[in-house]
Amino acid sequence: MDKNTTRVAAVAAALIALLPLAGTASADDIQKDFYTNAPAFSASDARGTFTGQVDYRAPDFPMAWSFDIAPAVESIAVSPMDCTAGLVQPDPPYSDRHTGIPVTYLWHSTVRATPLERHTDLWGHCRFNVNVGGRPGVADLKFTFDYTIHNRPIGQQGAEQDPPFNSTLDIQYTA
Repeated sequence: MDKNTTRVAAVAAALIALLPLAGTASADDIQKDFYTNAPAFSASDARGTFTGQVDYRAPDFPMAWSFDIAPAVESIAVSPMDCTAGLVQPDPPYSDRHTGIPVTYLWHSTVRATPLERHTDLWGHCRFNVNVGGRPGVADLKFTFDYTIHNRPIGQQGAEQDPPFNSTLDIQYTA
């Protein structure tokens, strides 16, 4: 295979992988309950991998998280991205913003001082330019992660199963 054939095959594979991703969709909320004996979460979908973990050794129970964009999404990006995260609730105050970062960047941050036994809603949004099969556009990649931190072990009835992860990728074509 020559370079052009290889490139066309790679673009075609990326487009096929993204077909169910493009368009308008809403991110389904993930609800995770963290416990002292189940302090971590990790899940992936076609757009990326999200992780979250609570540090039970710290007095304010910080929840560190990361989002790693999937290679299929990276392959259509033609610009750096701007990413913002925050909480739906105003308490504790939290926001995270990165501008002009590569789409290959492992986006990570920590929500400090999350109150125990309270449902907390984290959201994230990245925007970047894309080119999908010669069509330029702007992509909005979003996730939500709803969680509660419990300062006790999970019950003896069995291990909790992590919920599935779902993000969305909306592309507005400019041509």
